[in-house]
Amino acid sequence: MKAERPYPQIAITPKGEAALTGGHPWVYEGEVTSVTGSPADGDLVDVVSRRGSWLGAGFYNSRSLIRVRLLSRNPNDRFDPDFWARRVKYAWDYRKTVMAPEELTCCRVIFGEADHFPGLTVDRFGPVLVAQVLCLGLDRVKDTIFSQLVRVLREDGQDIAGIYERNDVALRDKEGMAHFYAAYNIYNLLLMVSTAGLPLALSRLVSQAEALGWVNRRRRIVSVAFWLFLLLGLLSSGLMFFLAGDLAGWMHNTRAEDAIRVLSPAVLCVCLVSVIRGYTQGMGDMRPTAASEIIESGSKLVVGLGLAWFIMKQKNDTALAAGAIAGVTAGVILSLLALTVWTATHLSRDKGRDDPGQSRDILRQLLAIGVPITVGSVSLSVINLLDQSITMGILQTSWGLTEPEAAGLYGTYSYAGNLFALPAAFIYPLTISLIPAIGAALARGDRSAAGRHTAAAFRLTALLALPAGVGLSVLARPILELLYPTKGAATLEAAAYHLEILGVGSIFVCLMALSNGILQAYGREKVPLWTLLAGGGLKIALNYLMISNPDYGIRGLPVSTLCCYALITVLNLGAIARYVPERPDYFRVFSRPGLAALGMGAAAWWLHRLLADLLPGGLATLLAVALAAVIYAGAALLLGAVGREEAMALPGGERLVRWLRLK
Repeated sequence: MKAERPYPQIAITPKGEAALTGGHPWVYEGEVTSVTGSPADGDLVDVVSRRGSWLGAGFYNSRSLIRVRLLSRNPNDRFDPDFWARRVKYAWDYRKTVMAPEELTCCRVIFGEADHFPGLTVDRFGPVLVAQVLCLGLDRVKDTIFSQLVRVLREDGQDIAGIYERNDVALRDKEGMAHFYAAYNIYNLLLMVSTAGLPLALSRLVSQAEALGWVNRRRRIVSVAFWLFLLLGLLSSGLMFFLAGDLAGWMHNTRAEDAIRVLSPAVLCVCLVSVIRGYTQGMGDMRPTAASEIIESGSKLVVGLGLAWFIMKQKNDTALAAGAIAGVTAGVILSLLALTVWTATHLSRDKGRDDPGQSRDILRQLLAIGVPITVGSVSLSVINLLDQSITMGILQTSWGLTEPEAAGLYGTYSYAGNLFALPAAFIYPLTISLIPAIGAALARGDRSAAGRHTAAAFRLTALLALPAGVGLSVLARPILELLYPTKGAATLEAAAYHLEILGVGSIFVCLMALSNGILQAYGREKVPLWTLLAGGGLKIALNYLMISNPDYGIRGLPVSTLCCYALITVLNLGAIARYVPERPDYFRVFSRPGLAALGMGAAAWWLHRLLADLLPGGLATLLAVALAAVIYAGAALLLGAVGREEAMALPGGERLVRWLRLK
């Protein structure tokens, strides 16, 4: 007689029924037609056909694309300790039939669905069993399984000292990285919508008003911008907070929901921060921006690492990503407080005699300048979101990976992505300061000054971006080993492949950021939008072609990223050559720093190989980087790549000019 079925029921499609009856162990989200009862994630459920025929029982998870992981096809099974003991014994007896006795001391005892233990892997290393659990339902009964596992093996005469559970490393670690970036990419998209173009428009209008001596209009511009940014911040933060689950589901990363919600207040705070930064940048004072960014970055590090370290002890990768990303929110809040204090003590109270103008006219100007810039920047964020969503989707559908496994692969790519974005972080402040400077020069009718600003920015960007990109590419593996010393060799090897390609890509990201700023400063705000769309379209097409191809897989992702930014940069440089009369000579800008960077790259590679045999790994890497930097500086000076204007743009520039006698 069949046992009573106290479990909720999941009805599935004929396609899903055919898969289960054919031996497949999973029911996918799209195969579920109805749910009877109210199963919680991790609960046992019965799977039935659309006619009500019982097909099996398994663990349910509404937050995964794999809705049910089948556990049993026998309706008489009762999931008590004896059931798990039988499963363990079946798995162990099978190993004894196919392996020699001496091989049993170092083998895989349980191999997930192949042994009818969904998401559970157990390896034996002598007297120690090492277990990893990737299924929520099985995680709830793991104590029972582990006790039966030890009992069965010991009764068979095996020497078992205990079980080591390693759910806080490897796949879960990389999976947590993917949760972090899923939340951060959504945050970045809404951030771009709220702040990408409008702060630049604000700084441009403020710089023009300051150049013409319009005190009252400058104050009215800031007031209009404040209310506009406040409204955008409230809308964006509310969207992230109240629709966190829907956004995580769209990203094919349901466990990122908590991280998205934790990050939601940061959008509102950044909007308010952008008003103050836009005003001070338009006034030509970058100090408040620099100080607030230092506070923001330091707080991210302290709070994010502190919370991540605390939560890591709980072995919860979902909460770990939320804790780490809480540092972003804390950093932005503290940055806002610092800028608010600065504004209260430094904002000019002078009153002018000029007409401040109508608020609606100022709003129209802000939107006319800011919206094209915003749309272009949003396009890039949308591309990044689609990039992650498409990649995760292909890995799960074309390759048959589980959501955690796909997140693990994407997490490995994210390790390289962290460093890929680093060089551009030094270029964006240059771009931000460039737009009001060029705008003020054009407002005065001084086009030669605007041309000098443009040429100097190009030369300085080439001096910084070329060696940074070459260095990241040449020393990819040593740098990753230095920054992630606890990661396994396989993870570092995979991440190093990504970084070798993305290092070159970082050069194009820097040039893209600069060329976007120049085009925007010259009133060509729509051009970056079209070039971004062209690059994004190429990236999405290459993702589909390469990631779904067995010859490439996830290894195609950095290639598509490099091609995307290279195309955008080439199109932007072509547009500058066409629309900007004061354009620089590209060959002169890039040839000398390029030669110096190539020489530096060769020296860095050779030095690291030499030093790695003499010094510990981390010290060898640091010393190789330092010596390579010295070699690059010397080569740049000898080749004439550094002039007076470039040196003056660096910290301590006046003393550097006098010491080197630059002209």
